[in-house]
Formats: sequence, structure tokens, C-alpha cells
Amino acid sequence: MKRFTPVLIACLLVLITVPALAESPSVEDILARYAEARGGSELAEAKTLKLTGSFNFNGIDSSYTVYRQRPDRFRVEIETSRGTVITAFDGENAWSRGPDRSGEIQTREMEGDDRQRFLDENVDFDGPLIDSAKKGHRVELIGETDVDGEAVYHLKVILESGNVQQWYLSTDSGLPVHKITPAVHRRAGPYDRIWYLMEYETASGIALPFYVEREDRQHVRAYTLEKVEVDVEIDPALFEMPGAPAGGS
Repeated sequence: MKRFTPVLIACLLVLITVPALAESPSVEDILARYAEARGGSELAEAKTLKLTGSFNFNGIDSSYTVYRQRPDRFRVEIETSRGTVITAFDGENAWSRGPDRSGEIQTREMEGDDRQRFLDENVDFDGPLIDSAKKGHRVELIGETDVDGEAVYHLKVILESGNVQQWYLSTDSGLPVHKITPAVHRRAGPYDRIWYLMEYETASGIALPFYVEREDRQHVRAYTLEKVEVDVEIDPALFEMPGAPAGGS
């Protein structure tokens, strides 16, 4: 009977584990693949996006329109039974506008932590995973796991603001299928906002999820994207807060 010395056993273990380690991609590899999967040069060259679709909350259907202009102009309009609710960023002011409980239209400027969380979650045209280091973000690979049976890379994203997001990218497509972002309920305090991103399609070379679910504690919002327009003309005034000096920085 052959006897294996401790040195030989150690060598065999190294030979077994090294190939497995070599198969694990680096954070840089995962981010590069993500950027390419999102659209590569087509996304990089896009200057504006207009997205329209339907929105369901508590069984009530509404419609929404999102306007984006590179690098960080953002506006979303949601049509409700009480009127249009707008949330936007003009490069300087983060603001919202819509009917209050009495039906009167009010404009509110976001401030402090609420403003920062809104900016972190919405305004970057490409999102935090593209050119993350240049933006001051730090991305860590936590490991491989699965989301609803799909193998994913779990990335921890420490944003330049200090806020932390968790992203889960499909090992197959390179696209995100799940993410967690920080949120705060005005009475209950901090909680995790849960996102599921599904049914990706490509429009003008840019990959977008055409169905998204967002969980805020026990409440679920479902967004169905119906139309994508790339490089459509958007009036910059659309992003400006009513009553604010024109021309955000």
C-alpha cells in the first residue's frame, strides 16, 4: 500500500485548489463585463434617455415617465388619481412636486441625508458600477451566491458619499438581477430597500430591465417598462426646480 507523505499531500491540495481559484474573476473583470453587458460604447455615447411605462402599487395602476440627461440630470413623473408627482435633479437642486393631502400642489427641496440617498439611487446616468473608481466609489467582491436559484456575484459598493449598496450580478449575463439600497422611513427609521430586476431587453444597444419590483418594508411597487427612447431631445428646463435660479451647476 502506497503511503503519502505530508509534503506530497500538500502539493496535491495546491494542484486541486489553484485552478479553482483561477476561475474566480476579479472585481475589475466583473465590472468590465457588466459595462459591456449594459451596452458598452452604445451606452457611453448615449446623451439622453426617455423611459415610459406602467406602475402598480397596492393594486392601483399608474403610468410613469423617466427623463435622463448625461451626466446626472434626472426627472421621473408618476401619474396618480390625485395628480402628477414629480421627483427631479437639475444638477444642483433635488426636488419633488405634487399634491398634498388637501390637493394643493407643493414643491419641496430635498435636503441632508434624504437628498444624498436620492442622488445615490437615481441620478448617475450610467450607475455606480461604471467608472466606479473615478467617481470615488469602492467596490468589493463578497463572493458568489444565488438569487432565486440564479448564480450571482455579490458586490458591496461603498459610494463616495459613504452610503453602501449591495449589488448581485448574474454570473451568466453579467447584468444585475437584485440590489439593496439604504432607505429611511420617517417613523420606523432605517431599512433595506430591496430591488429585483428582470426581463432584460436591448434598446438601441442598451440593456435595460423591463420589469422591476421594489420592496419597501411590506410594500411592493412593480414597474413595467414599455418604451425606450435614446438620444431624444429633452429641454434642460424640464429638470429645473420651479422657483430656483435657472441653470444648475
